[in-house]
Amino acid sequence: MVLATLGWQYVRAGESLVSAVWSYVLAGVGISGLLIAARHPKIGWWFNISAQALWATYAIVTRQWGFLASTAGYTVAYARLLVVANKKRDRA
Repeated sequence: MVLATLGWQYVRAGESLVSAVWSYVLAGVGISGLLIAARHPKIGWWFNISAQALWATYAIVTRQWGFLASTAGYTVAYARLLVVANKKRDRA
């Protein structure tokens, strides 16, 4: 039975509204990080790397272990983008 609808996220009896809120917060953090990186790459990529701690926490709390693999992959990707941004800045 659906108790409440929050956007596209359905919260069923026994499920926590907290997990629905987390998904929106994490989406906002991720989008913000990309927007920051577009304007200020060094700050943005550090922001995104730091945000992976939130995703790891979410994965552990909700027992969605696949997000831990995702967190590792995104951390590596963002770190590489940070290295590229630093090299471009040094050449300029």
